[in-house]
Amino acid sequence: MTAWAALMAQARQLGLSCPAPTAEWLERWPCDLSDRMAALLADGWPQAALELGSSTVFGDPAQLVAGLGTDWPPHLLPLARRGAEALGWDARLDRVMVLSTGQLRCEYPSLDEWLTLVTAWLQLAGRAPLAQAGAWTAVDSKTWARLAQGLPAALLQSWTLTATAGAEQVAERLRQERRQALATARWAGVVVGVAPLGGWFLGAAQDPPQPALAAGLAALVVGGAPTLLMGQAMKRARQLTVQLQQVQDLDRPPARD
Repeated sequence: MTAWAALMAQARQLGLSCPAPTAEWLERWPCDLSDRMAALLADGWPQAALELGSSTVFGDPAQLVAGLGTDWPPHLLPLARRGAEALGWDARLDRVMVLSTGQLRCEYPSLDEWLTLVTAWLQLAGRAPLAQAGAWTAVDSKTWARLAQGLPAALLQSWTLTATAGAEQVAERLRQERRQALATARWAGVVVGVAPLGGWFLGAAQDPPQPALAAGLAALVVGGAPTLLMGQAMKRARQLTVQLQQVQDLDRPPARD
């Protein structure tokens, strides 16, 4: 059994529909299918897109390459998408390439290497819930530990799983960001709080005294950048608190009825 056929079998065990593409469906694909690609697809193709860490894999190939801002190379079989980048297989060279800003680069030296990653994810994390926290995608810590044991570090850190990590690792990053946001809010709050007092002293020191200076300085600070910065920092801290809760929930055991 080929690595591709083994992957399709694994996907079907998870209840995914992986039929061989029909001629009508293939007409809508954004690539020129070579004999080697056609032989591969005879073993099936997952119809529904899968969330594999931070990437979307399989599903509608046209969706994988939609809106990239550059033409999809017709000799590549679309495999995955993350943001403005897409992954495709060059059957001529047996290389898995990333298209980014119109440039191609090799990300995996062979299709089988990428399939090793995808198969391991389906086996170890196929039904594991994910949490999106800003640029990060979190999976529960036990599942991530199994992936770390079952995959080489290079694959774990490769394009497909970029910005994906265990819940505790992502939670720690979120805590750090929240501490920074709260510190920014505190310092901005201090500036806003002392502005009227500073203005009063400055105004009182003038000869003659200028009490309007205190009001002007206070209005400038309270209505200006420090107040705006404090508001943005507090909003960011609240967002991070919500994200942190969602990520931490991944490691909590399900509630018993």
